[in-house]
Amino acid sequence: MPTIAHACSLDVVCVSTDGQQLLVLVRRARRGGTELPWAPLEPACQMEAAASGLARSVLDRAPSFVTQLGAYGDGAAHGSGCPLSVAFLAIAPSDDAVPVGAEWRLIDARLALPARQRTMLADARAQLSEGASVVISPIAFRLLPPAFTLSELQRVHELLLGRSIHTAGFRRSLAATGLVEPLDEWRSVGRGRPAQLHVYAPASGHIKNSKRL
Repeated sequence: MPTIAHACSLDVVCVSTDGQQLLVLVRRARRGGTELPWAPLEPACQMEAAASGLARSVLDRAPSFVTQLGAYGDGAAHGSGCPLSVAFLAIAPSDDAVPVGAEWRLIDARLALPARQRTMLADARAQLSEGASVVISPIAFRLLPPAFTLSELQRVHELLLGRSIHTAGFRRSLAATGLVEPLDEWRSVGRGRPAQLHVYAPASGHIKNSKRL
């Protein structure tokens, strides 16, 4: 049972992609089953810094983006036994590495998580989808390596939205934002023509015309 000093847990929903699906990091729970990473929340700590540190420790690399999801309680079960949890969403760029003691699972799968963490995961999924629903989403760039093709960027947006996007419309919306710059580098993809690489460069332009994708 938690002590007074540890009456609250700090949870992180770590999200990445394999290029085809959105993934969430889970680990083996102490009492069997799986759980999202969590740790006791230390008194008077800076919560975002603590969440970033926890995400780094379970990912074995720094997250590219961290934001708070909210506080959760209401008597729902949690592996810590704490009556309250504060959860953060952490984004990690795609990588083939599998952190020690954890595994990547499909974010939309029916995961056997404690009840409180199931709510956190649902809220994280909704926030990802909402963030990509109106304009080109900065979160999408956090899921990609520094250099990417436009097809890879479109695929990440489709994963966030949970639906297909018309390629021509996506390219027009992207061009209107001024958020990417082309590189003089190309990548061979399958048997087709090499695809030009781009980088996220928000300082190079500004959003001229936001369009729903």
